[in-house]
Amino acid sequence: RFGFMFGSKPKSASEIRDERYCNYLCSLNKVLQDWKKEVLKNQEALMHADYYMEKIQEVGRVDAERARDILAKKGIDDEKRLELQKCYQELKKACGQRVPQFDDQGMHKTDAHWMKQACC
Repeated sequence: RFGFMFGSKPKSASEIRDERYCNYLCSLNKVLQDWKKEVLKNQEALMHADYYMEKIQEVGRVDAERARDILAKKGIDDEKRLELQKCYQELKKACGQRVPQFDDQGMHKTDAHWMKQACC
């Protein structure tokens, strides 16, 4: 935000949106990791995971290449995103909720598009 004071150009709205998407995905990753390690109980993990999923969906479309680059720097590649998708499905199932179905490109078959945005 203060880049202009140090000679760098301000970030565009799309750059900010891409970073927000990546930050939410990283937060979702942390929640799911904590759930797997049993740091979080099922319902608590689900509450946080659903919150981040909602935020990811609110971001809307992102620049796939830029998001991939940002996520790669944070240790999340395409394979890790698929793992997150499966883990989220496991959490939903463990909580007795309808398990979201994703197609082979990571697209939610009904309404979530969080995997597709930075994927393909």
